[in-house]
Amino acid sequence: MRQLRLLMTLAMSGVMMLMMSGISAADVIINHSNTAPMIGPDERAVALMDAETGTSVHGTITNPSMGVLFSSTGDILFNGAINGVSAVRAVDGSINNITIGVPGSTFTDAIFDVYGVYLTNPGLTITVNLNDGTITQNLTLTAGQTSRNWFSLQTTNNETISSIELSNAKFYGLESTNISGAQSSVPEPSTIALVLSGLLGAGVKVRRIRKTKETV
Repeated sequence: MRQLRLLMTLAMSGVMMLMMSGISAADVIINHSNTAPMIGPDERAVALMDAETGTSVHGTITNPSMGVLFSSTGDILFNGAINGVSAVRAVDGSINNITIGVPGSTFTDAIFDVYGVYLTNPGLTITVNLNDGTITQNLTLTAGQTSRNWFSLQTTNNETISSIELSNAKFYGLESTNISGAQSSVPEPSTIALVLSGLLGAGVKVRRIRKTKETV
């Protein structure tokens, strides 16, 4: 029983060391502007599924080919263009909260335009969920029926983004979403095998030490 407890303790220590090895200071650069930023060649424009409606709507990116999810708690969303530009809108004309994510994956950069901010509520809270923490920032947007508030997010320190939440808001549509650096968030088989082999080796060593003590 003592040996089993010791092996379990070593296993938990190994898992914690693996988790801690990738932790650094959560960091993401959030730029807000009324003019469109330069869209680089690495950015992947999100193509929305036409005429989709619900609390969640979908889009896709290519190279790599992945699905993008736009979801809301309370708003009924739909995919519909704004002045010919692909956008996620709300059935009642007002998006109050929306989350952008790539299911089963993370990403490093994002660009999007918050269009048509209501004069009665020019504020917005942006929450970026990173691989080792969360960053929240409260902003005052430029309001107006045709106002444009462009956001450009870029991670540093080897961070990745699991989702971006826009809340405490009131705007007409989210348009021109671009995502880059998308990658699967599922651990590679080689990484899993390396951790397991390390834990197995530690267990074998403990058993040898245990046997040596018993023979003394």
